[in-house]
Amino acid sequence: LASNKAAIPEICSSAAQYFNPYNRDELINKINNIIDDNILKEKLINNGYKNTLKYSWFNTADNMVRIINNLNK
Repeated sequence: LASNKAAIPEICSSAAQYFNPYNRDELINKINNIIDDNILKEKLINNGYKNTLKYSWFNTADNMVRIINNLNK
């Protein structure tokens, strides 16, 4: 579960069920959806794992090296 505000949807992508943080009923509904729907739960878990691969330290370091090298050109 994740808020649908700010940059959170950009970061979490398809690995979360989004809710309006100011809407209690929507949050409760999303919690129940995940509890009751095993297919949805598996999909979110798999998407979450794939999403973590975008944010590895190795990728971050590799991107920084590329940026720094481009600055020196």
